[in-house]
Amino acid sequence: MVGFLVISDDLTGANGVAGMMAKHCRTIVVDYSKLSAIGGFNAGCIVVNTRSRMVNSSDAEARVKAVVDYASSRGLRIGKRIDSALRGNLVGELRPLLNRVLVVTDTIPEYGRYTENGYTVMGGAKVNILERINHRARVMNLSEFINNARELNGVVVVDSRSHDDLTLIAQVVNKYGYVPVDPGPLNAKVSELTVGASPVRHRACANSVLFIVGSTHENTIRQVERAREAGIRVINLNDVKNTQWGGGDLIIKFDLLRDIEMVNEYLVKLALDFDAVMLSGGETANLILSIADASYIEAVGDVAPLIGIGIVRGGLLDGKVIVTKGGLIGDDEVYLRIRNYLRGQCF
Repeated sequence: MVGFLVISDDLTGANGVAGMMAKHCRTIVVDYSKLSAIGGFNAGCIVVNTRSRMVNSSDAEARVKAVVDYASSRGLRIGKRIDSALRGNLVGELRPLLNRVLVVTDTIPEYGRYTENGYTVMGGAKVNILERINHRARVMNLSEFINNARELNGVVVVDSRSHDDLTLIAQVVNKYGYVPVDPGPLNAKVSELTVGASPVRHRACANSVLFIVGSTHENTIRQVERAREAGIRVINLNDVKNTQWGGGDLIIKFDLLRDIEMVNEYLVKLALDFDAVMLSGGETANLILSIADASYIEAVGDVAPLIGIGIVRGGLLDGKVIVTKGGLIGDDEVYLRIRNYLRGQCF
């Protein structure tokens, strides 16, 4: 069996793509600093969180290079997960992979996001992919890509709209050993073709959920307010020690950049009183699992694309169901959907 390793620059993205991949193969999410310690784990798919979204470009490049060297030395196929909004150190993080053919597309059909003529398109907004990756690239429609599959080189940005399109791209990527570069759906399809193993099924059941929300994106604010309207209790981080939790679900919200000193072991241990914890915001998720000293996350699946579900292995939260979500992901009802999904697993 050939293993498949995907590199992600933050934890919510890593757990999101792992949730997609878990439908096809046994998948874990591990921090780059703990990668060498998981050699004995029997996982066909690994997603590595390089925690490089907020560091400088040269450090991001070095972390990715170290992971690429690890994968190459073990004969693992490589994929690269990029942020769905094309944020982060894309230039530096792609540089260690430029000796391979990179196939880039930025499509998530469920969210109406597609790739056309070198642009990411969603609603009325367009983002130039070539400007964001800042590498010489060839833009191709799907027919051109398939017809020229054997002779590709460098970076190729491919049009796609549907899961059928992504499947066709994945078949070419897998056949010729190219590197898939996307927010997750393409990498997940390549993992299925590469590994071809049966996933290990888990039941991620939760009757109570602690939502730890460090994102202050306007999308997140709307999601929190909708959850409050639906009856979920919402408190600020500085009120945690003065709050009596009487059961049920709870949202703790804060501004991570402002309140980072208050994010500590006390908050992590509070999660032990809940069946599951949801972390909103990539840096928030990184910090919580770092404080918990988690070894890795064993992926279970996803609520929706890029809303991954897993089980924490090792540390203070060992065995805890965890859900992660980026601040940009989901509509106003997403917290309610997460809660209802987890309750629906209790049977």
